Amino acid sequence: MIDPLEKLVKLNPEQTQYAVLLAQAQQQTGDREAAAQTYRTVLATKPGDMNALQGIVGLLIQEQRPEAAVGLLQDTIKAAPQANQLKSGSVDVPSVQLLLGQVYAEQKRYEEAITLYNEVSETNKQDFRPILGKALLLQQQGKAEARC
Repeated sequence: MIDPLEKLVKLNPEQTQYAVLLAQAQQQTGDREAAAQTYRTVLATKPGDMNALQGIVGLLIQEQRPEAAVGLLQDTIKAAPQANQLKSGSVDVPSVQLLLGQVYAEQKRYEEAITLYNEVSETNKQDFRPILGKALLLQQQGKAEARC
């Protein structure tokens, strides 16, 4: 299963979804190191690829390395202005922030998650995702009556 995917990635390097699929297959077969390298290869050329970011963050969480996931996402957010200046829309900052909020929530860093959800909500008033994320987090904490 891995060999055909590797060939597909080599034949279509601009199609990052193939590389993400390869990384997922590598992860499923237990080759976490290869999966991490494949995700990093995608992120080196497309730092805002949300599928690759979600994949590597999931891998880091699985490996009990949440701080590495947080650091990667924070670095992506910090580098976003420059990346977006080089190629407009290459990093969807609110989506990366929401992924970071999920990591915070999974680590029971609720205040940081809520602060981040509030920030995203304030800067993107039409985006329902931070409100939903905050509501789910408050519900998880047993604070379903709190206002978002």
